[in-house]
Amino acid sequence: MGIQCRFRSPILPTQAGTDRSDDQKLAAGFAPDDFHYLENFLAKSFDKKDIEQAGLIVKSDRGDHFDRFHDRIMFPITSLHGQVVGFTGRLLHDKPNTGKYVNSPETPIYNKSQVIYGLYQGKNTVRKENRAVVVEGNMDVIACHQIGFSQTVASSGTALTEQQLLILQRFTNNLIFAFDSDAAGSTATKRALELALNQGFNVKIAELGGAKDPDELIRRGIGLWEKAVEGAENYVDFFFDRIFAQYDPTKVDDKRQITKELGPLIFRVTDPVSRAHYVRKLANGINVAENSIWDIINKLSMPKPVRAAIKNEPHKMRREVLIDQLLGLSISQKNTTMLQQFKLQDFGLRAEIFRLLTESQPDLEKLSRANPELAATLELLVFAAEIDLKEQQLDPKTELPKIADQLQQMVIRQRMQELSEQLKNAEQNKNKILIDELSKEYMILSNRIKISN
Repeated sequence: MGIQCRFRSPILPTQAGTDRSDDQKLAAGFAPDDFHYLENFLAKSFDKKDIEQAGLIVKSDRGDHFDRFHDRIMFPITSLHGQVVGFTGRLLHDKPNTGKYVNSPETPIYNKSQVIYGLYQGKNTVRKENRAVVVEGNMDVIACHQIGFSQTVASSGTALTEQQLLILQRFTNNLIFAFDSDAAGSTATKRALELALNQGFNVKIAELGGAKDPDELIRRGIGLWEKAVEGAENYVDFFFDRIFAQYDPTKVDDKRQITKELGPLIFRVTDPVSRAHYVRKLANGINVAENSIWDIINKLSMPKPVRAAIKNEPHKMRREVLIDQLLGLSISQKNTTMLQQFKLQDFGLRAEIFRLLTESQPDLEKLSRANPELAATLELLVFAAEIDLKEQQLDPKTELPKIADQLQQMVIRQRMQELSEQLKNAEQNKNKILIDELSKEYMILSNRIKISN
């Protein structure tokens, strides 16, 4: 599409700390200020319906076509295997009533939620350094790659998605977020953080020191960017600084807001020593007793049905809670239809109860008489599920399929994580047959997630 150029690092690879000689280079091009340049060129060899389906031309209300991209610098978006699947076009100068960016639409070969800009070019560095720097925009990625930070990636015209994180997890479990410093960037950071923590990533956040984005910080000085990346803070420390700067810890209402925002982040810290450190830090910061903070944290760590009915099991994982809710409500509602979509192995320690319910009538009294060793557990499952929904004033009949769907999505995501690990090993061993096999299963599961969403 017009002129093509390649961005190359102006510094030696060793200056950024890693040999990046085996990484590909990011490319860019230009679309001329002509509404039919690409259409006329491609029409010599392709049907216009195919060109339109590829997202390169648009059909007008009058029935004719025009180029989707014109008078823009073009950034090709490549798949993990190096195939160009879409484009982002950016204006070189502002135009009235015209957006700065135009992205390719979803096409049969381009799914925005499953493509990561810059990963194909930098995946070797990501794997070697065992970390990826995640930024918001294409220009940020290009600026970083130019100075040797080819472990930098961005989502492709969408907020960071679970599917993109699963792809990243093939290469590393360590992420550094360096999103824009405005309000939208802060929101994006929080959302991406939640998704990444849910998938088991270790997350740090880079402070941009007043620059609006990584590109601006790099233009101020390469050393400033390198310092920001290498000095990236644990996500809890980062938000401690941000939130305490935003509120007045001497005011009662602000104390509540600070605790409301930081409490869930502290709860996410799994190491008990680190968690105790942050509890003390928060308590000192807002000048309240540590016990008060611990009470809040401990309540966050107890799912409602467990708090209501199972005092001796306060730390169940989310999947276990969903399993118990699904089994309890299936018995309570005498409806095992929702269980038919699952397999025995999906239910872990509750597999025997799952088997009983799928092989016989879900009658609590009859099941308890026939299985006296499980009677107490069956009654507790029903009681806990009913109490939880009663607390939330929810209808069991309408919640049953919702809970089943949540559990099914979790089962699929966990299988996709397993496949990511297997793919990582297969790629390292260059086992092409296994890579194709695993990739096919991964795509099937990914489409199931997409359809459900």
